[in-house]
Amino acid sequence: MHRNLLRLADNKYDVLVVGGGIYGVWCAWDAALRGLSVALVDKGDFGQGTSANNLKIIHGGLRYLQHGDLRRMRESIRERSILMQVAPHLVHPLAFVMPTYRHARPGKAMMAAALAMNDLVGFDRNRSKDPQKRLPAGRVVSRGECLRILPGIAARDLTGGAIWYDCQMSNSDRFILSVLRSAAEAGAEAANYVEVVGFRVERNRVTGVRARDVLADQEFDVRAEVVVNTSGPWADRVLGLVKGCGLAQRFSKAMNLVTRRRIHAGYAVGVASRLQFNDRDAVMNKGSRLLFVTPWHNSSLIGTTHLPFEGGPEDYRVTESDIRDFIRQVNEAYPAIDLKREDVSFFHGGLLPANGAVNG
Repeated sequence: MHRNLLRLADNKYDVLVVGGGIYGVWCAWDAALRGLSVALVDKGDFGQGTSANNLKIIHGGLRYLQHGDLRRMRESIRERSILMQVAPHLVHPLAFVMPTYRHARPGKAMMAAALAMNDLVGFDRNRSKDPQKRLPAGRVVSRGECLRILPGIAARDLTGGAIWYDCQMSNSDRFILSVLRSAAEAGAEAANYVEVVGFRVERNRVTGVRARDVLADQEFDVRAEVVVNTSGPWADRVLGLVKGCGLAQRFSKAMNLVTRRRIHAGYAVGVASRLQFNDRDAVMNKGSRLLFVTPWHNSSLIGTTHLPFEGGPEDYRVTESDIRDFIRQVNEAYPAIDLKREDVSFFHGGLLPANGAVNG
């Protein structure tokens, strides 16, 4: 895979994808597999933004049950299976456990019903012939079993726990680059450090973009029948380059912590934080934001916190105060972890659409 800007300028493409995160590289790969001529550009490095900075959980859609959105559940379950087939070396099953409490939502009986519905909607989740990719049925466990799995969890009013299975991506950076290479092998032309600075418009129709080689500071045109904007937090700015177009996006600053030690080896643990979370579209509102502690190599990932954000994508920063505030939230939700600042080796973060889903 070579960065060839002369080819970008000389050819006309069926599809030009702007933004090289996971949506962009996958879009380019999909289009190339369908026999279309494809170009992909990113103003920085591929996958440098939110796509690389995540909790690395591949959700099967259980969370959409609170909205009664069975269609989206079904879609998520199908896409989870596809990811295990496409990248079996990177996407693996992972067990999740969440304690249930008396007078708290969701309770043990409600989780039992939710897990049964989840298994019903995902009836074909184990069609893969690979036994290592099988996802067992969800179940609820007793109070004693939950305390055995999660020593130190708050025992007062504990009624048991819920166990289900989703997947984890072991290396999201490698996954993005694997999809990118697959797109290039299918014929897509990819170039990083190429910024879109304008659009070509003919007869009120977009026919390509004006691009700038960030490294050489030279501009050139890229012609295309269709331009797809997958530039994430920069999507409104890219769209704003077309006269009369634009978005009014609000973002939250999302962050996950990486610990020096593995907190739990066998399970990803979901615990309710003290932050209230009101989902106006939910059929069943869980009331507080869930935090997950997931095993990852020899460490743990903890997330996700969402903070209010004002400004442009280039203003994104995670401060020391953000990290310490999140550590405090984690310890309030799960005191037995006793997380200290020196336990945190790194953080992952990025901007996500807010949709009202910020801490508060």
